[in-house]
This record gives sequence, structure tokens and C-alpha cells, in this order.
Amino acid sequence: MSSLNLSYCLMAALIWASSPLVFRACQSRLPSLAMVALRGAGFVLFGVVSALLTDSPLLLSRWELWFSVAVTILSMGGGEWLYVVAVRDLGPGLAAAVSSTYPIFAGLAAFLFMGERVTVGTAVGTALVIAGLWFLRTQGAVGFSRRGFICALTCAAMSGVSLATSRLAMATGVITSTALIFWKSLVVGAVTTSLWLVLGRRQARTGQARPMDVLLLVTSGVCSLGLGNYLVNLAMRTVSAAVASALGATTPLWAVLLARLLFGDRLSVRQWVGVVGVLVGTVVVDLF
Repeated sequence: MSSLNLSYCLMAALIWASSPLVFRACQSRLPSLAMVALRGAGFVLFGVVSALLTDSPLLLSRWELWFSVAVTILSMGGGEWLYVVAVRDLGPGLAAAVSSTYPIFAGLAAFLFMGERVTVGTAVGTALVIAGLWFLRTQGAVGFSRRGFICALTCAAMSGVSLATSRLAMATGVITSTALIFWKSLVVGAVTTSLWLVLGRRQARTGQARPMDVLLLVTSGVCSLGLGNYLVNLAMRTVSAAVASALGATTPLWAVLLARLLFGDRLSVRQWVGVVGVLVGTVVVDLF
């Protein structure tokens, strides 16, 4: 297991942690679906430019690859829509906590369909990461909604399956990370833009959007959705899907620390318990 590829996963988690900070900076002036659509546009920009700058083949010739890539991109695109519903029904705290269970589904999919061996250390570390995420993200949630809970859990399952099938697609040696990102970006861009066009007009603006808001959100899409996914795909050349998902799930830890640094947010005792759980879980996964 390469330490460089493990660092790719942690770098991706740090990049993903910037997303809620960008949303927080722009939410007073733009509706949520408009922000998601702008991030999707940034992802498309990354995918298209990456494809143009490389000689990676984008057309697939084997039905097995078509199947794995279709599952991957549909999981990611469908997950974006389900997460919007979950956040609306549960609030961002509980929705994030439930959707953070995706490492379980990634490990299960890798075990069932790819024959990956899940070690005791990986299982224990993943459990600690998930427990830590629960403590970090349950504060501030609104009332329970069965529909929101099911949507968040389904989003987690889709994210986990997407991660595992990404590795399956690349394991054949025919499709590259660049090609996979290209197809993902097109689907996510189409889904997020459609959501904004259909539902976004119902959301009232709370302020006047600034060009800097648009730039921040598009850049967030380029970095969080594009570069972050590219780094994870690179890491999965030697890192199992279960390990990659557990390390990538440390995103809330970095988000909390960055919020403390940039916005002065203070951590409660419950959140500190979550921080410790995530750190210990990550170390266990790394060492075992």
C-alpha cells in the first residue's frame, strides 16, 4: 500500500472540506440549487479540459466496462439529487451524518463484486471513522423525516457503489482515470443543471450575487468534484476501495478545523469526541 496514494486520499478529503466553506460564504446571496449547478459546471470544465489535454480513449468497447462506468456515473448523478432532498428534509447536519455511512457500502460492494479482502483493521478503522462523523455532524439537525433518511442512506449506498465500481472499471486497464472523470462530469453537470432549471426558480434569492461568488463556486467544482475525484482514482491503483473511502471520509474533520480557523467556529465536547474518533480511525486504517 503506497504512502503516496494514501496521501492522495487525504488531499482529496482536504479539498472536499472546502466545499461547505464556499457554500457558507455564498449562501446569503444565492439559492442552494444555483450553487450546486455552478459547482457542476466547474466539474464539467475540469472533465472536458482534462480529456483535451490527454490522449486517453473516451469510447468504451466492452460491455463490462460500459456497465461499470454506467453504474459509477449514475450513482454519482443520482446521489447528487438524493442528497438535495435529504438536506431539505433532514437539514445538513443529519443528512451529512447518514450519508457518511458510504464507506460501509463501498467495502461491501468491493467484497461482493471485486473480491477485495477486508481486514479487521480496516473494518475497525472504518467503524471508528463513521462513529466520529456521527458525533461531528449530528448537532443542529432538524426533526426526523423518513423520506429524508431513506434518501440520505440511498445516497450513501450510491456513493459507496460508485467508488467501488470506479476501481473495477480502472482495474481492467482499458479505461483511465481521466476518461472516468470525463463521463462523471457530464452526468453530474446535466443532473445539477436540470435540477436548477426545474426547481431552482422556486427558491428566492436572499441577496445580490457577486461575480466572486460565481468564481468561488465554479472553482469549488473544479477542485472538489474534479481534482478530488481524480486524486482518489489515482490512489485506487494500489489502495483498496474500503481504505480509500475511509480516508476520504475524514472530510468533516478538515471542514471543522477550517471553519474554526476561518470563521472562528468553536467545537463542542461532542464534536471533539468526533474529531478523536476520526483521527484514531484513520490511523488504524493506515497502519492495518
